[in-house]
Amino acid sequence: MKLNRMQIDVILKGIAGGLDREDACRKAGIDRASLSEWLRCGAEDAGSGRRSLNRELFERIAEAEVECEAWHLRNISSAADRDWKASAWFLERTRRERYARRSLPPEMDEEGDELTVIG
Repeated sequence: MKLNRMQIDVILKGIAGGLDREDACRKAGIDRASLSEWLRCGAEDAGSGRRSLNRELFERIAEAEVECEAWHLRNISSAADRDWKASAWFLERTRRERYARRSLPPEMDEEGDELTVIG
């Protein structure tokens, strides 16, 4: 299948709006294999300096993913002004090594004392 401008627009708008690549392909009426092939060709074209629709898609798809991520980060930041849980959620997921929830082993209580199950 040959890539066209309309498919690029649908894919990029979908991804910028929050769709993953698989769903963006469905929305554009293509299969995931076509997208993979176009991106592979786009990477080759970028490496050789050749201009093409494949290269345009290759270069812009990462921008669309970043645009989506940036929108959600702004949304979380805005929500954090009203509710601390939005900030906690953000830190737990982006700074896992410092803020991720740590579950206790099932045989320990919150103070770290061992529990014995009877019966």
